[in-house]
Amino acid sequence: FADASATSTGSAGNPQANALEAEVLHRLQDYATKTLPGQRGVIIGIAGVPVSLDLFGTVAACRSELLPILTAALVDAYSLPTVRPTRGQSARDFAAQCMLSAQGSQSMAAAVHDALGSVTHWRAADDVIDLRGVRRTGTHSLLHASALNMKHELALAM
Repeated sequence: FADASATSTGSAGNPQANALEAEVLHRLQDYATKTLPGQRGVIIGIAGVPVSLDLFGTVAACRSELLPILTAALVDAYSLPTVRPTRGQSARDFAAQCMLSAQGSQSMAAAVHDALGSVTHWRAADDVIDLRGVRRTGTHSLLHASALNMKHELALAM
């Protein structure tokens, strides 16, 4: 998607831009349906820097949420002038940093009963990572966890 910055949402009436947007969307949909065997998460990098991590309790949950996550990342990437790939090592370092943040920061949790049954919403945050998640209360099995790199320029703009 290195050329994704060339498209914009204001291309109505421009057939060439519309075709490029359609191609980008098609490639995004194609990519989202071809998850790796056992894939339960995704790390999003924008402008060469990891910005977020999403981890799901099941492969099916990951697969069902991947397209919306990737679409949102593409929209966010449009707002930045720089297009750079994010190195795999940077993504792995971000995942390790998320794990350390979860272990080393003050964690808050609240048990609630909702449509999923008894679940615990939890949050662990420090100066770099804002980590949130939902797990089943009885078994502590993960339903979803997300992390945001608070030092990324998109997070700083919030």
